[in-house]
Amino acid sequence: MRLFDGPPGEELKAYPAELAPDGTVERNRGFTSTWRFAGNENLLMVCTYDGSRTYYWAHVSPVPKACTLQDDGGLVQAWCDMP
Repeated sequence: MRLFDGPPGEELKAYPAELAPDGTVERNRGFTSTWRFAGNENLLMVCTYDGSRTYYWAHVSPVPKACTLQDDGGLVQAWCDMP
């Protein structure tokens, strides 16, 4: 999962407005990254599929309170906490 502040197509720009996570916790087998939002972002979520150029994008509205990406030794899960 990649998160951007912008409309669909932002992910294709040479210098996209990609949002960095607010925090990342590393573990032996992976990591957990968390993004927190103020609620005024123009949030674009892009989910990529490893090993291909295929991806899914969604303009997220309303903006969630937070989103989490968890990699547990190759099993990757992402979710958002809605207001």
